[in-house]
Amino acid sequence: YLWAKALHFIFIVTWFAGLFYLPRLYVYHADSKDKKSTERFKLMEARLYLGIMFPAILLTISSGLTLIWIRGWDWLLATSWMHLKLLLVLSLIIFHLYLGLLEKISQGIQPEVNYFLKNIERDACTHFSFSDSFGSVKTIIG
Repeated sequence: YLWAKALHFIFIVTWFAGLFYLPRLYVYHADSKDKKSTERFKLMEARLYLGIMFPAILLTISSGLTLIWIRGWDWLLATSWMHLKLLLVLSLIIFHLYLGLLEKISQGIQPEVNYFLKNIERDACTHFSFSDSFGSVKTIIG
């Protein structure tokens, strides 16, 4: 169980690193003025999303389901805090998919888009901090 939990934690950290960095790449991309920079950011965004974040989310979900399977479905039904945690995970999955769609928005170099992306980045940090803290504290105390 502890090995599965350790792997799950590593996959979460990898996934979260991408969730934090991809919005920042979008802001840099929207700020870029020359074609060379724009092409570089397109490549960086695609590699991060498809090469790192997508495998990380799949490994995070599969290892999380493995942990639930090890504990048993009865445990899942009996722990109400886990329902809230799974709801937060669902919101992170939706945000992950939304970031994949934002690549089309980041193609334009408009001030409104840049402001929007900076707000997304700030709000994402707040959401991640809350959900990560909740998951970590609850895991440590119970």
